[in-house]
Order: sequence, then structure tokens, then C-alpha cells
Amino acid sequence: MSIKQVLIAVGIVLVVFFTLPSVLLQQGSTTVVSAPPESRRPFVPVEEKSFTPPPAPVQAPVQAPVSSGVIENAFRTRATTLPVMETGTVSRILPDDNQGSRHQRFIVTLASGHTVLIAHNIDIAARIGSLRQGDAIAFSGIYEWNDKGGVVHWTHHDPSGRHAAGYLQHNGTIYQ
Repeated sequence: MSIKQVLIAVGIVLVVFFTLPSVLLQQGSTTVVSAPPESRRPFVPVEEKSFTPPPAPVQAPVQAPVSSGVIENAFRTRATTLPVMETGTVSRILPDDNQGSRHQRFIVTLASGHTVLIAHNIDIAARIGSLRQGDAIAFSGIYEWNDKGGVVHWTHHDPSGRHAAGYLQHNGTIYQ
């Protein structure tokens, strides 16, 4: 849509908005003041429904690996503490890091060919037991630069609620 089309659309919206009769609600009443008496209906509130979150892990559609270029750019600029969301292919499964908090570790190759280490905290989130080399994976977390391509961590929820939740998505299941 061109700028001219946007300006015309905005102009139309403003003309319609300012030329329509204003509608005022009576304080404490559920009827509209400007409506003809025969069309007045009492306000009927919509029944509220309680929300029940789905059980974890959640089934979700698998996405084909497509690189946004964010991680590649972060690597070139040596960026740190950068929120990322990407997809790729598992190219190597590494041994778990058992020093301090335990992490499942694996290398993901992005569509561009760039590789990045995923460090998934398995003391907080479930391990991906079925993960194999060649599997498609989607992930969200925090990118930290290193000379080997970078690492993505925080691929899980934050139990203290101070940090945005990340995730791993493998074979339609989300791990947080």
C-alpha cells in the first residue's frame, strides 16, 4: 500500500469518525442515549469463561527451517544478550553440561549454514529425549556471542518470572 493510499484511507476514517453522531452512554444505565426508543435494548453481559492453560508440553505444528538472519547479524556484530527466535536443523548432539545447572547441548545449523550452540537448562525444562541429528527444531532464547558461532540459552521459562520465557519446539512439542 502506498503512502498516498494510506493517507486517503486515514482521511476517510477521520471524516467518518467526525461526521457520525456521537453516542453517549447514560451513567449507570445500559441503554444508548442516541438510539431511537424502539431500538433500545438492555445491556446483557457476556458470560465470562474461565481460562485453563493447556498441559505442558503443548503440541504445535512443525515449521520448516527458515533463517531470519538475526543470529548471523548478531555474530558479525558480536552482539550479546539478544532475544532471538529461529529455526534450523540439529547438526550435532553434544554431551550434557553437568557443571552447575544441567544443560542439554546441541549444535543447530541455520538455513544460511551458520551454526549456533543451544544450551537448554534441563533442571528447569524437560529434556528432548527424542532429539536426533538431522531433526528440524525451532527455538526462542537469548543469544550470546562467542567465536564459534554463538550460544542460545534461556530456552525455558523463568521460575521467578523476571525473564521472558524461551522455548524449544521439536516434532510439534514445545519444551519450556
